[in-house]
Amino acid sequence: GAPMIRIAASVDDVSASLYLWKPHTEAKFDWSWRNVDTYRPYFEEVLALPQHNSEKKSKRIKTKYKSSVSSALAVLKCIAPRHTEVLQVLARLQNTSSSKPTSYSTLKEECVKKMLTSSDTALKGMLKELVDHKIIVACEARDPVYYIPHHFPLRDILAYKA
Repeated sequence: GAPMIRIAASVDDVSASLYLWKPHTEAKFDWSWRNVDTYRPYFEEVLALPQHNSEKKSKRIKTKYKSSVSSALAVLKCIAPRHTEVLQVLARLQNTSSSKPTSYSTLKEECVKKMLTSSDTALKGMLKELVDHKIIVACEARDPVYYIPHHFPLRDILAYKA
């Protein structure tokens, strides 16, 4: 047998370890987990990939963009107006910071200024619901950060009227 096997992998899901390995299989290995978040929307990460000018790919991207916009708007119609307002605050902050994620403390400060929430619990509940709907992404840290993925256009979220 091999004395040592090394695996380097990048996984695009926070919960990946839960469904990549069964617990008894995972326990047999000496894993070294490293969190290496880029905190960037995928759009910036894939810009460096080679571009192909095929019409099929272009059509597929346009279709995907339209479905992302319509799915985002469909979710906005279903959630409470206060949630939409919190999402719009996040979109505004993200828009002014060149798509960088927004810290929870900054988001909370803006929401309190706009009188959207004064309760930490209420804001965290709204953010959890937006994460559950996959409208925003949360990156947990000492001060968690939140961002709206690139496939949900910020201008459409900002223009949405409940």
